[in-house]
Amino acid sequence: MRENDKSLHYLLKKKYQNFGSEDITDIKGQILAKVKFPLYSSDHLVDIQDLNSKSTFSIENHRGFNHRSYKLKDSSKNTLAKIKIGKTLLSGNKAYLESKMTQRKYLTFGNLKEWSYKIINKFSNQIVGKVFELKYSELKNLKNKEDQHFYCLKIDKFDEFPIIFLSFVICIHNLDYSGISNIGGLERRIARLRPFGPGKLK
Repeated sequence: MRENDKSLHYLLKKKYQNFGSEDITDIKGQILAKVKFPLYSSDHLVDIQDLNSKSTFSIENHRGFNHRSYKLKDSSKNTLAKIKIGKTLLSGNKAYLESKMTQRKYLTFGNLKEWSYKIINKFSNQIVGKVFELKYSELKNLKNKEDQHFYCLKIDKFDEFPIIFLSFVICIHNLDYSGISNIGGLERRIARLRPFGPGKLK
């Protein structure tokens, strides 16, 4: 959703089903994109269908030593962006985005685990987006909102195609299948074997 053509909101659930597809809406409930989960894939995280451009994109896992690494690709398998999320004690609260379309680089500032951080252009130091939790009272137009927990990506500066920032946030939280790094999709494959659907590993 854009307010006076100055901002765009993506509303995401803190916890998604790990099969089929899910809608991503704005805060008024209008569907902006759909995410589709592949079955039993260790290197393919999700497909994203952008309803505005009617294009489909994919996020692929790439293993790293001290970080989780992903690539956003278009339907022709061209790499649009590279994403790295720290998974060590030193880098665990940082994430990095490199756009292959504009050659710009971005990083996060804030608390990734609490869904409270800013996305910053590394060179200009400008804030291009924010991620924050939403309260039930702020979700007036959504059905069954009491059964879900949501956070919001607000894009304020359109330095990039919005789907690039959406993919960045999806990778950061890995659609929140768990509170730990979902390396190689292992936890998702385990979750699919559970008779009652997904849940966090203890």
